Amino acid sequence: MPVQVADSQTDDIGPFNRLSASQANTWEDCPRLWWYQNKMRLKFPQSPPLFLGRAVEECVCRVLMESPGIVFNSAPSDVLSNGADLLLPLFDDELPSDFMKWCEDRVDTHWPSIRDEMHAEWNKDARKAGNWHEYSMDAYRDMCVSALSMHMDEVEECKSSITESELTDWRNGVRPDIPAPDGRAKQGPNPLARTGECTLVEAWEIARPWFVDPNAPPFSLNVIHPGHWFQGEYDLVYRHGGKIRIMDLKASRGGGDRSGNYVEQLRIYAMLWSITHDGVIPDELEIWYAGVGVRKSVEPPTAEEISNLESELNDLWQEIKGTEVTIEDCPPIPRPIRGFSEGGVKIDDPDGIRCDTCDWAGLCPNGSGDDDLPDGGQHQPPGDIKVIPTDSI
Repeated sequence: MPVQVADSQTDDIGPFNRLSASQANTWEDCPRLWWYQNKMRLKFPQSPPLFLGRAVEECVCRVLMESPGIVFNSAPSDVLSNGADLLLPLFDDELPSDFMKWCEDRVDTHWPSIRDEMHAEWNKDARKAGNWHEYSMDAYRDMCVSALSMHMDEVEECKSSITESELTDWRNGVRPDIPAPDGRAKQGPNPLARTGECTLVEAWEIARPWFVDPNAPPFSLNVIHPGHWFQGEYDLVYRHGGKIRIMDLKASRGGGDRSGNYVEQLRIYAMLWSITHDGVIPDELEIWYAGVGVRKSVEPPTAEEISNLESELNDLWQEIKGTEVTIEDCPPIPRPIRGFSEGGVKIDDPDGIRCDTCDWAGLCPNGSGDDDLPDGGQHQPPGDIKVIPTDSI
């Protein structure tokens, strides 16, 4: 399922020399940019949105782990600390009458502590940039609710279209080899199983996607190519209805050049899924822009496209990871900026060049530099008031 664990006996590449979608996209953006970030180890400024995006994803996942069938709206945030098996199912008259209201209440339970923990993490980062208080915490809280509203669409769809065999299997305790994180360890029929038509509580349980367990160690749930040279991590994988559907959750509004990278990342994830699941191609790919509540559909690659993509990525690994590269192998050739409006809608490409907003324009020959660290032991990225120390260690 979502995780392919590398065999340490045959893995001669190791976790720190694998290619990722973000590295592949950085190389396509500009090979010299890849050199700065991956060989010179220059780290781009750590702005609040990077940490707030992680906070949104964690909050959404913690609500997805819970269930309206066992957790009251007002339950504490650590209600699942001892697992879900110890919690008794709610009676029908105790169930929430409005599941979206339940989702909002659970967001409001989890969000404050997650937000504050991310603020503390950002605050102690040596490369922090920007002003945390310039960003609306309410807006990011609302992104959590927006993402869960899109999940509720999946729950409603599951309830209305589930087959009798799928429902019967679930009621009898049939679970995927790698189940969605739900806090349950016991085998056997789910205690929330009912009789008759599928209930909304049952649909919540059945539709729950696989996601990265927020309690798992970082990077422990990566998907690893059988050849060990590539790894990635899915956000949400829905499996109800006999289909595989991979969703990429973004705490953004979807405008700007980066939306092009999101499309490429999803296509790479489809390739990775197919390679690790006997050639099965995901049925659907979507980018969820939580900032505007838009679900952008991405066409899954064909078998031929998957083969070509795998070959191209392997060639890239051989070029920049499998052999020793020099700065001359990474020329400053930025690709054109791509235009997207909110929701990831493609528009005309804007004027200007990528170098105008590059964090390392002051170091690069395409900007005002010569590839050497600046004199004075400091560097100031374009548009940032923070000065970054660049003294050699």
